[in-house]
Amino acid sequence: MPGFEVRLIELHAGGECYRLRVLTDLQQFSDPDGHGARLGISCSQWSLFGQLWPAGELLAEVMSHFDIEGKRFLEVGCGIGAASLVLQRRGAQVVATDIHPQAEPFLAYNSALNGLEAVPYRQLDWTTPLPTLGRFDVLIASDVMYERDHARLLAEVVERHACGAAEVVLTDSGRGGRGLFTRLLEAQGFALEPWTASAPAGETRSRLRVLHFRRHSRPDRIPDAFGPSVMTGDPMSKSNTKTKTTAAKPASAPLRRTFSRSGANAAHLTSQAIASHIADFKKQGGRIEVLGNTPLRPFVSKTARRKTPAAPAKAAAKKTGT
Repeated sequence: MPGFEVRLIELHAGGECYRLRVLTDLQQFSDPDGHGARLGISCSQWSLFGQLWPAGELLAEVMSHFDIEGKRFLEVGCGIGAASLVLQRRGAQVVATDIHPQAEPFLAYNSALNGLEAVPYRQLDWTTPLPTLGRFDVLIASDVMYERDHARLLAEVVERHACGAAEVVLTDSGRGGRGLFTRLLEAQGFALEPWTASAPAGETRSRLRVLHFRRHSRPDRIPDAFGPSVMTGDPMSKSNTKTKTTAAKPASAPLRRTFSRSGANAAHLTSQAIASHIADFKKQGGRIEVLGNTPLRPFVSKTARRKTPAAPAKAAAKKTGT
């Protein structure tokens, strides 16, 4: 793509292999028409979407085993959309959202790269209501609370787009908004449930948490700023409330996959074109990296580690002074 360099990586989740195109590094910026700037994305934030972060890898692994039967999924802040691709391959109903101007073409390309239909996508600004998006049974996100207001804004997204009986799954890296977000969701009737899955091994990944919230019914005291959900022409945004039988009104416009020029090209890539792209990539010296092969181990808090007795070898080393 013009304006930045990319690389191909492999992610292993749930026994499946996914090929993903990501940015080569974080030192890239391309916003020739100022679209990103108008959305409030600075040059330092621009490339954050184009990587597969540890929390995104963990969310993809969680979604590879998550119960999908009869559920509609919404990924908030999808980035390159690894978790959405996992759900798409499993046959789940999923819509991916992000605000970054390059998220849609990257998601479309990665869908084609894995032989999947393009994941339905909507651009979503957390500060601007989008009632036509509808409501979902499960909202998922990974490492999205990295600014001071993100916990509050994300809770508002949940309030606008979660069904009465809904779940929220968030892989969090502990940047500071976890407590506030938990309290805000409890005010909406959600309860934080224990999660037994372990995070990927590695020093930088040991702080990751899987936050799984569940709500059995929508509290009456939580106001709905947009009224009941309306049918938007897409089965993922069905109304969860009974409507009165009144005169027929024009149907809302269906959810459209409005691709940019680069996104349209990526959405219609054939398998031969993908193979050609990979072959050219390798000829130019490109290297396909493999992720997701690190062993899983249960998370152990610092307090628990202090209480754990030292291994015999370490204890002996201390006594001998080695």
